[in-house]
Amino acid sequence: ADRNAQREALCATAFQFVDALQTGYIDDIQNKTGLTMVFQQLGDVPMPKDEWYVRVFQNFVPEGKDFVDFRVFKEIVKQWDEHHLKKKQAREAASGQFGQGQLPPAPPSSVPEGSSMAPSASLASASSAASGSAESSGASSSALESSVVESSLG
Repeated sequence: ADRNAQREALCATAFQFVDALQTGYIDDIQNKTGLTMVFQQLGDVPMPKDEWYVRVFQNFVPEGKDFVDFRVFKEIVKQWDEHHLKKKQAREAASGQFGQGQLPPAPPSSVPEGSSMAPSASLASASSAASGSAESSGASSSALESSVVESSLG
């Protein structure tokens, strides 16, 4: 809940800053500036590549328009943030993140033949497959997820 409140506050501040004329809508340049501000202030999500900003704006812009509103701006931030928080949690779970003074558990004495030591590999391939099927659904939030996943894999 705290993360949602933090995101909401950062989005409001950034959107008001880039929408200086208070029209309620921002263009692609303002969108990139606002998103960059939010991601920098969140501090624990990676900065997207330039082409991601272009793709995500195109995915969310209503047909025939060149602007997005605050609701869309917040949705873009939410999806990027939640996607990377899930990736971070998966990495921490896979690596077993141990604090200082703690030792990792002893390795297994033997590994059964045919078992995989890298469970995250199957997650990555499932994620890739899911992102490919989401791409064909058009300009929607699932198209953003596809863009988010693809750009973060690069």
